[in-house]
Amino acid sequence: MTTPADPGSPTRLPGWLVPTIRGYRRAWLGDDVRAAVILWTLLVPQALAYAQTAGMPPEAGLYTALGAMAGYALLGASRHMNVGPEATVGLLSATVLAPLALADPSRFAVLSAALAILTGIVCLVLGLLRLGFLARLLSRPVLVGYLAGTGLTMIGSQLDKLLGLDLAAYDGPTIIGRLRDAWPDANLTSLALGLGVIGCIVAVRRLAPRAPAYLVAIALATGVSALLSLEATQGVAIVGSFPAGLPAFGPPDVDLDTLATLLLPAVGIALLSFADSGITARALGRRTRDRVDQDQHMLGMGAAGIASGLVQGFAVNGSASRSFAVAEAGGRSQVTGLVGIGLVVLTLAILAPLFAPMPLAALGGVTIVVAISLIDLPELRRIGAFDRIDLLLALTTAALVVWVGMLTGILLVIVLSLLDVARRAAVPGTAVLERVRGTDTYRRADPATTVDMDPRVAAYRFDAPLFFANVETFVADVTRLAVSPGRTVVLVDAEAITGADSTAVQALDELLDTLDGMGVRLAFARVKAPVRARLDRAGLTMRIGTAHIFLEVGDGVAALTASPRYGDGGSPERALQSSSTATST
Repeated sequence: MTTPADPGSPTRLPGWLVPTIRGYRRAWLGDDVRAAVILWTLLVPQALAYAQTAGMPPEAGLYTALGAMAGYALLGASRHMNVGPEATVGLLSATVLAPLALADPSRFAVLSAALAILTGIVCLVLGLLRLGFLARLLSRPVLVGYLAGTGLTMIGSQLDKLLGLDLAAYDGPTIIGRLRDAWPDANLTSLALGLGVIGCIVAVRRLAPRAPAYLVAIALATGVSALLSLEATQGVAIVGSFPAGLPAFGPPDVDLDTLATLLLPAVGIALLSFADSGITARALGRRTRDRVDQDQHMLGMGAAGIASGLVQGFAVNGSASRSFAVAEAGGRSQVTGLVGIGLVVLTLAILAPLFAPMPLAALGGVTIVVAISLIDLPELRRIGAFDRIDLLLALTTAALVVWVGMLTGILLVIVLSLLDVARRAAVPGTAVLERVRGTDTYRRADPATTVDMDPRVAAYRFDAPLFFANVETFVADVTRLAVSPGRTVVLVDAEAITGADSTAVQALDELLDTLDGMGVRLAFARVKAPVRARLDRAGLTMRIGTAHIFLEVGDGVAALTASPRYGDGGSPERALQSSSTATST
């Protein structure tokens, strides 16, 4: 939940019902109305285009916007977030439902509404269980790769609109195959219109950055289409008339077996939309110094999805472009979305006939511009410069999405993220420590700055909690240090060891047996209290000996090198009382 930064006496509103409007001041209404007009100029052409991407009629995009904005205003956490039709989730929804609808438009619409409601329910459950942290399972490289793959897939999915063809495909190989076969029948006038819309958007953004580029391009293309009667003279596909007025309200008529089939896709879409919109919400919060509660945000996403399905819409997501436009326009709260609802209702009730001659190629051009923005080449270069493994992960994710499709792709993406987490946890940072010349500080061995340690003692640092996935690394490293000629003690700097599970405790017990057989002792320094408690309960403190647990690495090294054969008769108890200032880094 966010709290407006502006001081003053708030208008009394039920904060539990509309949390982002808590503390609302009447003086903000003008800013919210102006931001809502900017939002409307972006939302209408995007909604019409994304409805096509989702396999739905154009008006469904506006229906989706109505439900989603109302639902998020009811429970959402971000004051500037705009939730509604969005290209990535729309395409994913179409990919899931195309095989189930069997080319029946009415069946497709019912399934879309059901999937939106199921996705919303999943978000609500995750929010109520306070599982917002699950969004962090998608690492930044994986998310960048997923969006790049989605952008490429979206471009491919819009080629039929640009070329006036019917490809009906949502994955790379199928699109390529059908495009190769249908190319001779392409409508070059549609292609010219689509490319013109893309060029117009780019030009308007460059020459007049504050102008509504999408609306300008769509209006020009629609005017040309109507003036030249392109549908009749050139065979250009147009939006055509769609029903004016508000959508019907109610749940879709689907059976339990169908709902069970849609549950797994709903979970995938929920995780993707929350991860994607969560990043946007956090970025918006940083700009306005608001704290965005991710669990509350997930409740808002859930309410938006359910409301969208109830008004015959499709699955929703937060829109980064529209949300940042609201913030930059000075919007203060979700009142912007509520005013936007009124403008969409006006569009459906009065302005709908104006959109009838709009070429589908123009909507395809809008979607392609959005798709290109999803392919973040500078971010990929930055990731590659920092970590080549992360870059490989991002590129692999993009290739999977393009080649196997978005539904299978998102499942594989989640698996890749979990494998990346496991890889990082199983291979933690470690170091052999030596004293920095002229100081009492111990750090990673470096011939240029450190002095040689007494060969009887090896100081070793392990930079992670000890648990089943990485304890073998710890055991192998300690054992390798123990076999060095003349070694009598391995001293572990345990500052970064913040926990130890049962597998790790058992491995430590076996390691002590191994070291006893080698005549080498195991000692610890800087042990955290929770770890010490686990060692106490397992009886390992007694085996290690309290005399071998030190306050600092320097204390341990001093005590362990104080006698010719420490372990046979040395007495390091004094080190436990030491107030030495030695540290390790």
